[in-house]
Formats: sequence, structure tokens, C-alpha cells
Amino acid sequence: MTGGRGIRNRPLPDRVLLANALLIGRSLIVGSLIAACGIPTDESPQVEAFPADLLKELPPTTATPVPQPESEVDSLSLYFHDNNDQLVRVRRPIAPSPTINDALQFVVVGPSEEEQRLQAPAIVLPRLPSNLNPVVTSIEDGTAVITVADAADFRNDPNRLIAAAELVCTAVQYRDVDGVYIEDSEGTIPLTDLEASPISGPANASHYENCVPPPPPAAPQTEAPTEQTVAESTE
Repeated sequence: MTGGRGIRNRPLPDRVLLANALLIGRSLIVGSLIAACGIPTDESPQVEAFPADLLKELPPTTATPVPQPESEVDSLSLYFHDNNDQLVRVRRPIAPSPTINDALQFVVVGPSEEEQRLQAPAIVLPRLPSNLNPVVTSIEDGTAVITVADAADFRNDPNRLIAAAELVCTAVQYRDVDGVYIEDSEGTIPLTDLEASPISGPANASHYENCVPPPPPAAPQTEAPTEQTVAESTE
């Protein structure tokens, strides 16, 4: 027993200590090189944080909606047709002023019961498909493009030539709209005027009867009295 304790407590030879020191030093050097190369030194998965400034540069996951054209009216007029195919103008008080796309949706929905009653004995009929979904997609140089849903098949609608007047006349009342094209995914939808003649350019108020009320008559102008007329009146 005494000899065994003496062996365990005996110091290690110098060559063994030197060998251990070399092994430890080599391990430290290799570990440093691995860490410098970005290789994880443990077995746990490494997750790198995403730079916050790069996140701001990524495109959004949803499409950015196209801004609705800004166009205002002082008072809203909606256009429908009666049972005699006559264009009917209905004044609808709405505040604040609705956008042009709101007005087009009002036309699709049709006149209210009160508006129907005011047009009696004529019967105002809805002429636009309920799934038409007309939307002004652009206004440039006074010309608006109204895009309609393909599902409505407005291009082949037998009421298209009459019903289009309701969209055109409602749109051109807005101050920055002079003419209108109606389009679907196939392109521009052909329209005709009152004489059944094809409209080659944008449709406007001149192509339809009663589309826009005539401007009020100009007030008579009175000339300012001159010195001569004043002198004559005092004599």
C-alpha cells in the first residue's frame, strides 16, 4: 500500500508535461482558426440574426394598391335610363363629395326607391350588370380609362351601347374628366353614339343626349355709367 501511494504522488516526467502542453497549444490554435472562418465550434445549430436595415429594403409581400384618381364634384349627378331608353339624370345629395369610382358604383347599384318615385310615371331600369365593377384606372390629359370586370362580359352585353352612356355621363361631370374609354382585359370596348355611329376616340358628353345639363345662361352685363351719362342724367 505504501509503495502504491508513492507511485500516484510521483511527479510526471518533464517530457510528458511538454507533450501535454504542445497538445493544448495545438488545440487552441486550431480552434482559433475555425472560429475565424465562421465555422461553429459546437454541435448546436447556429442562427444568424437578419440585419434590421436590410429588412427595410425588401419589397412588400402584398401588391401596392394603385392610388385612386383624385377628382371632385360640387354636387353629384347620376345617370340612368328609363323604360323608353331615355337618359335620366338624378341629383343625389352626398357629403363629402364622393370619388369618381364611388359614383360609378352608385350607377351600378341603381336608383333608390325615392329616386324611382321622383321619375314617375317613367320607370327607371338598371342597365348595368351587377358584377361590372367599373374602376377608373387612369386619368391623363382629361381622358379617363374605366376598366370593367371580365366576368360581366360587358363587351358582348346587348345593353352595352345604352348602358355605357350611364358610365360616361357620370364620369365626365368630374372636373378633370372630358372623355372616357371603357376597357376589359381584351382592350378598349367599342361604343356608339346616338346615331349608332362608332365612337373613334374617347366617349364624351356630346355623344349622348341629356348627358350634361347645359350651363346656366349668363347674367346680363350692365355697363358702368360714364361721366357723360352721369352729366346728362343731372341736366
